[in-house]
Amino acid sequence: MHMTSRLTRVAAVAAALFATTGAFAEGSFTPEIGWGRIAGGRVSNADSDGRSAPSVDAAFGYRWDNGLGARVLWIGAFNLARDFFPNDSARTFDEFTGLQATGTLPLASRLNLNGGVGLGRTSLNKGTPGDNVQTTEGVLSAGLQYQPFTHFALELHADYLTRTHERNLVLMAQVPF
Repeated sequence: MHMTSRLTRVAAVAAALFATTGAFAEGSFTPEIGWGRIAGGRVSNADSDGRSAPSVDAAFGYRWDNGLGARVLWIGAFNLARDFFPNDSARTFDEFTGLQATGTLPLASRLNLNGGVGLGRTSLNKGTPGDNVQTTEGVLSAGLQYQPFTHFALELHADYLTRTHERNLVLMAQVPF
């Protein structure tokens, strides 16, 4: 079986988003990056802080003026205990890459409620390079966005992975253009 590289999949989605922009109302591309906390049953095996770890998040999407959109989402757990001390216990959450359909509901002139639903792949591993398992799962997202300027926004964003039951809370910086 031939595996498609992650970069190829992201490029294909970005090309599809770019190609369809002329067929719909005008909108904006939005790159996002954030830092947060991910928690759940698969984040770590036995750590003292309640099975949670810092997370790094990145996304790139397109939102039409009618509030609907699509985005590619990546969530990675920064788990030093797992990364430097491999063990033989159960596999733990490493990263999630997925595609979401999104919607935006304006609450005030600079405040929006964002939501998303999608599907992606989660990587689970034991801390040993190359020893990972991929699983398909859904992702549900919600966020409260504050956009003080036309080309900058901050969003308090929450994600829930439906199969591994990971919960991610992150502050995302966005640069719509």
